[in-house]
Amino acid sequence: MFDWKLDPEAGTIDHIQRVPILNPHKIIAENRAEEAAQAPKAVTVTEQIAPTVVAPVAAPVAAPVSSVVTAPKQTQEIIVTTPIKGQATAVATPVVDAYTTVKPDYMSDEEWAQLEEQRDLAYKIVYFFLVLIVATFGLLYVYYKMD
Repeated sequence: MFDWKLDPEAGTIDHIQRVPILNPHKIIAENRAEEAAQAPKAVTVTEQIAPTVVAPVAAPVAAPVSSVVTAPKQTQEIIVTTPIKGQATAVATPVVDAYTTVKPDYMSDEEWAQLEEQRDLAYKIVYFFLVLIVATFGLLYVYYKMD
């Protein structure tokens, strides 16, 4: 809503003032009061904790080394094996990459075949438009090159 005064003799507007229908400050204050009423009350718990004193413990210190000790070279290879208890079996899992499609369990074969046909048609349409764009630019290049 706007409050304004029109001077009919001069044909001008003397004063324009926006008069809000709703007071936004009042609405914000009401919302804060509702949030404060719905918020759980804070409970303050005070507890005194007695400090515990820990006795210092002496750390063990290694004896100083007077010369560098080198480890002997190992010349034998140690192989640790465990016997196989049963026959080894290989489990083949389907490889899923960006180009492999796997039919979900909840779909029937007819629905899956229909989706495959739709996908093939979509690829053909996209391929057609790409070829059309390349051919158009090729023809434009040849046309302007001939001049």
